[in-house]
Amino acid sequence: MRGLLEQKAVSTDRAVLFLIVGFNVAALAKLQLKSNTLIGAFNGSLAGALLVASIWRPTLYSRCRLLPIVLLRLAVCALPLVADTVGPFGRGCSLPVRLPAGAAVAWQLGRGLLMLCVGLTWTVGLFTATFLLLPPLDHVAVSSVSLTALLLHNRTVCERFLEQHPSNGAVVDALDVALRALVVSTAPVAQAEMGVLGGRVGRQVACQAGAAAIQVSLGVVLPTMLAWQLQCRMAASIAEHADATHNAELSAQVRRSKHVKLCAALSHATQGQASKVLLTGGCMLLTYVAALLVLA
Repeated sequence: MRGLLEQKAVSTDRAVLFLIVGFNVAALAKLQLKSNTLIGAFNGSLAGALLVASIWRPTLYSRCRLLPIVLLRLAVCALPLVADTVGPFGRGCSLPVRLPAGAAVAWQLGRGLLMLCVGLTWTVGLFTATFLLLPPLDHVAVSSVSLTALLLHNRTVCERFLEQHPSNGAVVDALDVALRALVVSTAPVAQAEMGVLGGRVGRQVACQAGAAAIQVSLGVVLPTMLAWQLQCRMAASIAEHADATHNAELSAQVRRSKHVKLCAALSHATQGQASKVLLTGGCMLLTYVAALLVLA
């Protein structure tokens, strides 16, 4: 059963590996990698080798993909630890050309979101790596290690981000105001406590708390729900094929699989879009408040 799910994951792997190869080619050209590491070259080379293997020998690749995928996911999420992901945003908020007022606001908003999801939190790396699908327990272990490393690195990244350009502080302030407003609107009784807590923290703490909230919710919780829902659909496809071909043994394997049961439980619990939004948003706000309490 697990082998069949691995085969189903090959097409998803190819798409993600292609993105990783392209990104790391750009990273080697643009990001300021430390001289004592070749993480960018390693990521790109490993992803490229796996992409070739998945096309040339898909059966062998599906049997042997587990360890290389674990290594690649860890390496992708480790990029900010050894590379300056903040550096590409060093030109501040000046517009490249004169734009109408509405377009200028949209450009600034898009740039701010890009800075948050790529430069500051590396959520894009966490999110993308999740779709190199792993069995649930392996996924939880790899995601936990990656998330812990990034959370511990947030202090350094936030210091670099805030020192880089005065306009970056405005991005942190906007994120902080938005998260506080969401917390208060969700739990009005917390308004006084949030006001007191807000007076005790500076931009550095607000930056770390906001980064943690984005990483946990958009980098781990949301992609995990989507990835496990995808695995549930893969298992359902295998089960349908088994029933259509009257393969009773395979049908029984699907029903007994702990892998399938775990993915299916989460998939059914978060089947609607509203459930995903509520769970992701709730994790974001809880992480933000928890981080403020710990860091303040």
